[in-house]
Amino acid sequence: MSTTTRSTPGVETVCVIGSAGQLGHDLLRLGGDPNTGLTVRGADMPEVDITRPDSIAALLERHRPQVVINAAAYTDVDGCESHEDLAFAVNAVGPGNLAEACRDRGCRLIHVSTDYVFDGSDIGRPWRPDNAIAPQSVYGRTKAEGERQVRQHLDDHAIVRTSWLFGTAGKNFVKTILRAACERPELRVVDDQVGCPTYAADLAGVLLTLAQGAWRGTYHFCNAGACSWNGFAREIVRLAGLTTPVLPMTTAELNRPAPRPAYSVLDTTTLTRDTGIVPRPWGEALAECVESLAERAVSQQ
Repeated sequence: MSTTTRSTPGVETVCVIGSAGQLGHDLLRLGGDPNTGLTVRGADMPEVDITRPDSIAALLERHRPQVVINAAAYTDVDGCESHEDLAFAVNAVGPGNLAEACRDRGCRLIHVSTDYVFDGSDIGRPWRPDNAIAPQSVYGRTKAEGERQVRQHLDDHAIVRTSWLFGTAGKNFVKTILRAACERPELRVVDDQVGCPTYAADLAGVLLTLAQGAWRGTYHFCNAGACSWNGFAREIVRLAGLTTPVLPMTTAELNRPAPRPAYSVLDTTTLTRDTGIVPRPWGEALAECVESLAERAVSQQ
């Protein structure tokens, strides 16, 4: 991934909300590089509760950041269906609270959103940031409302939609497939959902670049290329040097509570046009991730 950075004077401290998650982990790791010229502070529950304005105010008073990155969300897609109130509080009300707090303190807000705001229909091309949204799940609807609240309360913001996040920290599809491929004689993974895998480390780099610039509006970021979940799983197994068969199945056969987008390939050209960021292929990013996980496993033996 190549970038062109346009610095904004006065950006010294960035506060990452949701720093305990897989994206937050990489934001803190990359932000710790002294070459960024940034001080990156992390916060997560119980230090900050974005559903409570007083908790946010206390955190911003303590760290006094110029930029806030919101990587906090209730991301259990099926869990959102049965816990709609919690999903709304975290994914919709929380970003609105952050936007108001940033407005009151003169901070920029960079908010992470999702491909699930789209209905998943195949429109014959990747989804652009300006395409109409039509979320089909509670998760998608609450994330869409979070976007709306950010736009309503704060002009100085950037919203970054992403998809199929994976990385070396936290729970994610790559780790699940690697574990299952070692434990089962074969895997069955859906092949009728198509999207774009996104390496958390690459997304973290994009967010930190945006934190140092003056870009506003809604962007998409994912790694280059598209695949099905089945294709993604097969490449994970191959890169790990395993031979476990990965068989196809349909979304209907999986029978999960929340609907999933059948087609959620994201168009990143607006981000490239404005920032110079060019996403690398997802296969290249995945190879780096699988290698890092293997090295970590060896070091822990």
